[in-house]
Amino acid sequence: MREHADVSNNADRSREVRGSARTAPAVQRAPAKGVVWRGVLLAGMVVLAGQPAGAQQADLGVINREYTIKAAYLYNFARYVTWPDGAFQGLDAPLVIGVLGEDPFGDALETIAQTKKIDSRAIVVRRYASLSEYEPCHVLFVVWNVGEETQDKALKELAGRGVLLVGETPTFTQRGGVIGFFVEENKIRFEINPAAAQRERLKISSKLLSLARLVGQAKHLTTRMADALGTEGRSAGAGAWAPGYPIW
Repeated sequence: MREHADVSNNADRSREVRGSARTAPAVQRAPAKGVVWRGVLLAGMVVLAGQPAGAQQADLGVINREYTIKAAYLYNFARYVTWPDGAFQGLDAPLVIGVLGEDPFGDALETIAQTKKIDSRAIVVRRYASLSEYEPCHVLFVVWNVGEETQDKALKELAGRGVLLVGETPTFTQRGGVIGFFVEENKIRFEINPAAAQRERLKISSKLLSLARLVGQAKHLTTRMADALGTEGRSAGAGAWAPGYPIW
């Protein structure tokens, strides 16, 4: 009886081994780099509930996620804005993104500059600790900790120079900025001041306008008005920016 039991047990173990071999899980392939990058952006789009946007947050992880997202926004803003004639010194001149104030982006902007282009133009990042250091750029991001007086001075001095002025303080667009970041439902959103864009002779894609909260008298733009203010944007081919990617 003992020998019979041992034989039965051995047979059962043999069947278990063969069954395990048949049902072994397949090796999972690593996701493509683009999928990983989109996942990082989407994972970072939520700001901790109850905390304001900006570097005044104490959690460095939240700060890093916030400014990774904002760096991606700046890149996509530039893709969907057309600058006036003479804004670039030549066909091969770079598009310059400037940061006024203490740079909160880490290496996020540099990574974009090293890996992306806009209309075949290279991207260059410049940093200005103060307004006195300012040199011409196409996009200027004004950090939250730049004093309101300095912000107002920058808005006044750069008015009409064709600069896409982007800020993150609550009244930035009301005071003359073109685009301002804000937080809604724990997500980073943006608003656009169409009058400020017209002042800078910037043509903003109607697709970008449709994703923004509009500031000023033009709370709602008809299609005709949007087409007059901006362009229709780039073709929706590979790599096109559409609602839901990478931020919405």
